[in-house]
Amino acid sequence: LLSPGDALATAASSRAALFDRKGSSVSLGASSRLRLGVPAMDATTPAGTLFVFLDPEGDVFLDVRKAERVEILAGGGRLVLERAAARVQRNQLSVMAGRVTLLFPGAAAQHVPAGRTVPIAPPVR
Repeated sequence: LLSPGDALATAASSRAALFDRKGSSVSLGASSRLRLGVPAMDATTPAGTLFVFLDPEGDVFLDVRKAERVEILAGGGRLVLERAAARVQRNQLSVMAGRVTLLFPGAAAQHVPAGRTVPIAPPVR
């Protein structure tokens, strides 16, 4: 059983995957890490956000196409996945399916379409 603040981590020779009852999954490649956060019920996090993940490291793949909304806090910003499949690896976001939006303080929302890979960093002005 995982609780907010708990971390999932893999060693160099291991991998891990978690699944929920609806079929969503989070997979960690070798030497990877991800913490479980708590959705903050404020103006930027709607009540529909089921999971918040923090500080992804290594190779993290999320298939949350059956979830309304999942968020990842990384690189000083927020990645919002809505019924999406995406991979976070080496500070890059690759979108396979669904709707993914990057949000950084003081910047316009950046929608990332399926098939694109972008850096997880605030937009350069």
